[in-house]
Amino acid sequence: MKKYLTLPILLALVAFPAFAQDSTNAVEDSTNAETPTSVRELRPVRIDLDARAREIERIRTEEGDERSETRTEVRTKVDDRRTEVRTKIETKREDRAEDRVEREENREERREEMQEKKREFAADLAKKRVDNVSRIIISTVERLERIISRVESRIEKVEESGADASEARDYAASAREDLSNAKASVNAFVDVSFTGDDARSNLERVKEMAKEAKSHVKSAHENLRNAVTSLKALRTQ
Repeated sequence: MKKYLTLPILLALVAFPAFAQDSTNAVEDSTNAETPTSVRELRPVRIDLDARAREIERIRTEEGDERSETRTEVRTKVDDRRTEVRTKIETKREDRAEDRVEREENREERREEMQEKKREFAADLAKKRVDNVSRIIISTVERLERIISRVESRIEKVEESGADASEARDYAASAREDLSNAKASVNAFVDVSFTGDDARSNLERVKEMAKEAKSHVKSAHENLRNAVTSLKALRTQ
């Protein structure tokens, strides 16, 4: 019984590999028969997708490069604009500084010009005052000299009459000496300069000499009056 059962099983096992091989071959033949058509149909699509992907990647790269170039250009323009604005600001500051310096120099020049004009005006005024004082003193001296000449003429007449007029002559001589000293004082300050650094000190010196000249004129006037008084006394004798 066991032998009969074993034989069919063996036959089945022997037949199955052949069937399996035939089935496998049939499947492979079917697959091999269908594969070329599928590949031919899918290959252009795959190639087209790859080309599109590469095109998209190229476009993205170009767009990225363009954006990068655009950002660089914008940054460059911004930097250039900032530099330009900064340069203009610095230039304006320098111009303002130069203008301030120039205005200060102009003010200093005007100040110096005004000071110089004031000094010139003061010098001219001092010179005019000195000329006026000297003219008055010299005029007074000349007038007193004429009076002294007339007094001396009377003294001579008195002496010719035999009277002693020596006192009157001494007063007249002193008066002439005073007038001579007065003219010397005037000549000493009449040409004094009132410009430069010594203008103020020269003005003070002129004032002192003018005061001295006036004092000599006053002394001459007193001596002249004494001479006249002495002559009058001789007439009454």
